[in-house]
Amino acid sequence: MEQTANEMTPDETVSEPAPEKPSEANPPLATWHANGSDLTALAALSSGLLMVFTCLTCNLGFYCLPVLPVLLGVIGVAIASRAVNPRQSKLWSWIGLGSGAVVILLIIAGVVLYFAFLLVIILTQGDYSTTLSA
Repeated sequence: MEQTANEMTPDETVSEPAPEKPSEANPPLATWHANGSDLTALAALSSGLLMVFTCLTCNLGFYCLPVLPVLLGVIGVAIASRAVNPRQSKLWSWIGLGSGAVVILLIIAGVVLYFAFLLVIILTQGDYSTTLSA
């Protein structure tokens, strides 16, 4: 006669199998299934939270935005092996990391060029009091 979990006495123990590590033959189960409509809703949620964040920080939160894809890209590459589709997750993480890095480099180049422009103006200040006669 077989006993169910409810009929077992407290002295009896049920041994559960150890969780298996994901592999090619045994991929991890998807914890979230979605289609295009779900992804659109996720994009709406993300953009809404981003707008709330920038409003609460009086638009100073925009300065953090280039760091976000780099940080999330590094995390995504590190944990891509646990994804349902590891190749896609790793690719998307690398694209996010790369695009964030490019934006950070462009910001740094803009700041350097701004100060170089100011330095050129300071060093080339001369007597520009002569004007053209009409």
